Amino acid sequence: VKEIPATKVKIATKSKLSKPICPCQYKTPAIAKKRAKRLAKKQLIRPGVKPFFIITFILPSSKSVSQLSPSKKVYVIINPMVSILIPISNTENPKLIDRCLKSLAKQTYKDFEVLIVTSENSAQKISQITKKYPFIRILEKNLSKSAARNFAAKNAKGEYLYHLDTDMALTPRVLSECVKKAEKGVEAIIAPYEEASQVHFISRCRALEKRLLRGSRTVITPLFLKKSLFEKVGGYDEELDPMDDWSLHLALKKIGVESKSISAPVLLRETISFKKALKKKYEAGRIYPALKAKHHHPFQLNPRLRFEDYFRNWQELTKNPLITLGLFFLKAGDIFSFFWGTLHPITKPQNRYALTKVAEEYEQKRLGSNFGRYKHFAELNSLFKLLPKKDWQILEVGCGTGRITKELVKREYKVFPIDSSPAMLAQYRQKPGLPKPQLADTTQLSFLDNSFPIVLSLRVIWHLPKEDIAKMFSEVARVSSNLVILDITNKKRWPKIYLNLQQHTYFFTWEEFVDLCKDSNLKIEERIPLDTLAPFWLNFLPSKLAITLFPLIYKADLLLAKLIPPGRYLVKLSKL
Repeated sequence: VKEIPATKVKIATKSKLSKPICPCQYKTPAIAKKRAKRLAKKQLIRPGVKPFFIITFILPSSKSVSQLSPSKKVYVIINPMVSILIPISNTENPKLIDRCLKSLAKQTYKDFEVLIVTSENSAQKISQITKKYPFIRILEKNLSKSAARNFAAKNAKGEYLYHLDTDMALTPRVLSECVKKAEKGVEAIIAPYEEASQVHFISRCRALEKRLLRGSRTVITPLFLKKSLFEKVGGYDEELDPMDDWSLHLALKKIGVESKSISAPVLLRETISFKKALKKKYEAGRIYPALKAKHHHPFQLNPRLRFEDYFRNWQELTKNPLITLGLFFLKAGDIFSFFWGTLHPITKPQNRYALTKVAEEYEQKRLGSNFGRYKHFAELNSLFKLLPKKDWQILEVGCGTGRITKELVKREYKVFPIDSSPAMLAQYRQKPGLPKPQLADTTQLSFLDNSFPIVLSLRVIWHLPKEDIAKMFSEVARVSSNLVILDITNKKRWPKIYLNLQQHTYFFTWEEFVDLCKDSNLKIEERIPLDTLAPFWLNFLPSKLAITLFPLIYKADLLLAKLIPPGRYLVKLSKL
């Protein structure tokens, strides 16, 4: 209940109230305030309207609101908004999604919104579920889990954020207890976990684990946070999936935030597949070295604290010896898988084109054989079909050794070349008559918005680590004022065994590429297939004969792409 000057009553009453209760006449402010609280408890304001106001004040019945003296005080009840953020991947179980959302609909606290971040394809799949709940906003963006949480937080309207996964179901009083504690000044709140009732043996073992950990502030991360606090710590670390929860907890501890617990539990439905559980722990172990490099001595693995957590409620271990034995077996598997993962850490793929030897051999590999020269011929022919004839300036992202730059300059295009590899630029600078290049990070371009009419990038984006692809895509879209031309690989073309061997190449599905375009406000204008054929046999022909066959093979390449998935597409995009 907040007290505001009477002069601000008009501002409050202009809010879209479902049923405003104003004015109300009372003899003293204390009575007015007491009455306001009583009305709030009875929930006389319908849910779904944000914010909610109940306005009470001392006022003779003969006067209107506009006649209020500025010295009068008005008591306004404002329920703080809670934004519940849920990332949903393409592989999520629809039954779990519905279970999670149904639990939110049953909350006693009604002033909340739900933001779901998912891809366009997934949004369509779950539309039959989400349309049943009016409190949902869907943000269509294909992101990793932690990146999706951060994106949702930026779009949240609430004063508080609550991060959920689809395997969680809230008991009815979770939100009301969290808000009540938050309004007392607590910035980070833990809702204890309980395993959802299942008859499976593994589920019963996990349920025992949840009972043992009740009251823990080490293992369980506070997921109900004040939005300003979440922004202060920088949100989730997007480089530490799937240990982003631990990273957030460590960041909160670093600035001295103490979390508090509520009594209402969250029902968790973990996988009953032992194999999936081990794989999950293994993946967490693989990212742990990166977590430890950023946060020295993570308290979550402190042996003393872990022992205290698991034996705080030791009486639970004596109730069912068989379930206790099963839990010890599961935890042994968890620990082994986790530490096995730490021995096989995830390392950011090295940019092989930053190596001097690779840069020195690049031109020879691309143009040193008839087959390589044909691929160069096909790329140029396709590129100049897409490029406008106008004398426009081109930002060439990933100019490399200047192979394409040289051809653009011949046709009198104004080119501004950049590359992230000093080794490649060293080879570029050996060629006379080319524009001066610039060393630049392709995921963080230093140019202003709409700086270049055309942005061109060949053989670059699919060599980037997966987490950098969306960043580069967003950057080239930002600095282009008109067109973006780039090539992408085609996952549909290659067998799985080949895909697994290509450690330095990312393969796109067409649907994934379309989502990237939509997220960056780009429209697909035209695409030309590349690498439909692989005419290695050209290497057995004399160079002059092979070159005379290039136009014929190129036409066959384009025709056969209607029957055979090509290896790549060269795509022309325009800004919306």
